[in-house]
Amino acid sequence: MSEFSVLFVDDEPLTRRVTARLLSRHCDVFEAEGGKSALKVLETQKDEIDVIITDMQMDDMNGGDLINEIHVLYPDIPIIASTGDLSNYDFDSLIEDNKIFASIEKPWDFDDALTLIQSAVNQGN
Repeated sequence: MSEFSVLFVDDEPLTRRVTARLLSRHCDVFEAEGGKSALKVLETQKDEIDVIITDMQMDDMNGGDLINEIHVLYPDIPIIASTGDLSNYDFDSLIEDNKIFASIEKPWDFDDALTLIQSAVNQGN
């Protein structure tokens, strides 16, 4: 059992698979292929998940809607928003409103991402 666990949400199968494999070297990883799937995982695993990383642009539910839903249902789980273009979203407002812990731009520098994830986990505990 790892020190912490991550729910990684991304609708791109290759991105999800590769990122989950890299993350699994450092933590337990739950995967979801979109917002609806993430909410289903959270229904049964919420007590096991320390941080959520979600893509912002997904087909079934955009990241903003997912963040809002999680914020209402599971406000104690820190969220990191991940996107290929940080300028498309007002992440500062989301952080100020305590809806997300932080944002990170793709492609990640993996060491920086792990530091950010660990910070989110520590903040959530």
